[in-house]
Amino acid sequence: MGRQKEIFTLQMEAEQMAANIGAKQTVKPKPKQPVKMTQKEILNALYKDCGLLPEDTYKHKKGFYTIITRTGIEKIQRAKDINVTFDVVKIDKDYAAVKAYGFLNGRKVETFGEASPANCTSSYYLMLAEKRALSRVVLKLVNAYEFNIYGQDEADDFKKQEKEQSKNDLINKLKNK
Repeated sequence: MGRQKEIFTLQMEAEQMAANIGAKQTVKPKPKQPVKMTQKEILNALYKDCGLLPEDTYKHKKGFYTIITRTGIEKIQRAKDINVTFDVVKIDKDYAAVKAYGFLNGRKVETFGEASPANCTSSYYLMLAEKRALSRVVLKLVNAYEFNIYGQDEADDFKKQEKEQSKNDLINKLKNK
């Protein structure tokens, strides 16, 4: 304890001397506190701020995730004025990787999107890689991943669920007539 008190005293004396000669004191910025919101609150904020509609989101079949559709991602990008640029990292007959750079309020995020027969059913690999990269960069910039919110383009599993859900909704509507 004696050594810590000595160090503290020396720091205080150094700060006082700096103040006496007019030197500016450097202060470490406080670390950002984690966002204390629920998934429902962040979704409500996105609905309000970005003009999302109920058809822009749906629950994943396992219920843990909320999925935002392609149109929802585009609405968030436009409403938040997120600037995104892309670099093609690799493109082959059966594989494409794209790096996306997103900018929002001075904050920069870099992420990737990739597509291959192993993770998608379409053969438009470059297009899918670009969509996945865009979805990921937009959702990272609005901190959606912290709340189990994902983009529809990120996995074929998410798309299949939407098709099954739409099919079930149609069947239920027909039954109720």
